[in-house]
Amino acid sequence: MLFRFCKLCQRVERSAIVLQRFRSTQTLQKEEDNHQAMTSTEAKQENTRIITCKRSEFNFYLGQTYSKFEPIPLASRGWQHKEARGDYFVIHPLMEEIPLNEDVTFQKLKIDPRLLKKLEESNIASPTEIQKLAIPILETGCNTLISAETGCGKTLAFLLPLVQQILRWKKLIDRKPNTPLGLIITPSRELAMQIAAQVTTLTRGIDFRSKLLIGGRTKKLMLNPSVTDVDLLICTLGVMSKLSTNNIYKLQAVRHVILDEMDALFDETFVEKLIPFMRRIPLNSSGHADDITKYPAYSQLTLVSATLPPEVMDVVEKIVDPNSMQHVRTDKLHKILVTQKFKRVGKSQKPQELLKLVKQRSSCKQPTIVFSNDSATCDWISIFLKQFNVDNTHLNGRMPMVIREGKFAEFQKGMTHVLSTTNAGARGLDTTSVTHIINYDFPLNTVEYIHRCGRTGRIGSQNNCKITNFIARPLEIAVTQKIEKAARKMLPIPICDLTGTVLEKKKQIQPVPRPSQKRMRAVQPEKPVEKKKTVVVEDPSIPY
Repeated sequence: MLFRFCKLCQRVERSAIVLQRFRSTQTLQKEEDNHQAMTSTEAKQENTRIITCKRSEFNFYLGQTYSKFEPIPLASRGWQHKEARGDYFVIHPLMEEIPLNEDVTFQKLKIDPRLLKKLEESNIASPTEIQKLAIPILETGCNTLISAETGCGKTLAFLLPLVQQILRWKKLIDRKPNTPLGLIITPSRELAMQIAAQVTTLTRGIDFRSKLLIGGRTKKLMLNPSVTDVDLLICTLGVMSKLSTNNIYKLQAVRHVILDEMDALFDETFVEKLIPFMRRIPLNSSGHADDITKYPAYSQLTLVSATLPPEVMDVVEKIVDPNSMQHVRTDKLHKILVTQKFKRVGKSQKPQELLKLVKQRSSCKQPTIVFSNDSATCDWISIFLKQFNVDNTHLNGRMPMVIREGKFAEFQKGMTHVLSTTNAGARGLDTTSVTHIINYDFPLNTVEYIHRCGRTGRIGSQNNCKITNFIARPLEIAVTQKIEKAARKMLPIPICDLTGTVLEKKKQIQPVPRPSQKRMRAVQPEKPVEKKKTVVVEDPSIPY
């Protein structure tokens, strides 16, 4: 019976072969064309791969879609299990070709000829997209909200119209010393120092006086203040609030206030000082622009940031009417612009994985930034890398001003090629030489993640920029899944914050205080203490 069954199988195969001979040539030609079309689409998909995974069944290509009721397959879905260690996926940026409007130049934007000369000396030939959009609106004197991706030239977009306005206003008003016309407030000292350096480069040789004010030496400034003519102040919020409260710097002549990285300034740590400070300045809440040829009666407000959380407008309402704000934004806001790798690792594997990446890049003198979530980890990473002969610089918010000053400049000048930092080095800093970002601790706030990623892939950076993320904790996996899901839906990075979840868990984990043993004994009724009888023994040797 088994022999007959085998013969039957052979007969079926032979019949199929025989039938193949009698097929029409047209059918065969169609099948070959379909096969070639399939291979060509596969090749195109291979070139437009958006997500590459260790397990190829989770790869995602351009044009691939998911139905409304179909669950989206995530490579990171099973990462909560320990067996997932070593798994990874890579998100590739989708580079959309945007037609460049080369007709718009700095000359057509009516930039001052003195500033045009400085731009040519700095090899800045044409304006970027955000500069083309923002400069004409800022020149009108309207309150403006500028939101664009990191590294696109936002600083120059607000500096050029601000300097032009101050040069025009100086001729229209007589001022006392320490009475500025413009004010730039930043959340960090490094960002204030960087903007001050740009202003100095832009206005060198021009009758324009700017001054930098940063914290750390506020008492010395208050005891021995400098009294000079100043046109523009670049400062951090804390020092400016104290000096203006003590009437060392007068705010009545300020006609343009710029809050750079405004989402950080609107945080709980700054907002309590920011709102009372902003109420001292006569802001323009009507939304109507004044005559640019005259000295304005009210101050213009400009908010600048690379991220736009939804709660930002709640704080804006306490400062100025939100309807008076004109919103200027680009299409790349919150989008992935650099290749990003998410790797599932264990907590004990992170130092080893870090050393693999940093050691080789440091020997090749390739600048790298390592981010962590707290100052203690930042310091530990610096010590750990130095033990393996990797020279580095560390920077965090808890460092004293004397030690912190010049740390970022040390890395920027190439004295070291590795920077270990926290979120203190994630905002606004110009790092065009950096080609690799390593998130040793993955942030639980996607706003901070966007700013960290923005330290590479900037205008003037190299093309081979990338980001590596170590994913170890459960909440880090939750944020990773949100980012991967958005990438598969071809959406920008979602704005979410799970740091509050950590605080709630810490409150829940706190043990209930139990009474100590001494207290337990005190609660029990005390036993009556028996009085000992004293026995007096007469010594015959002692006379009475």
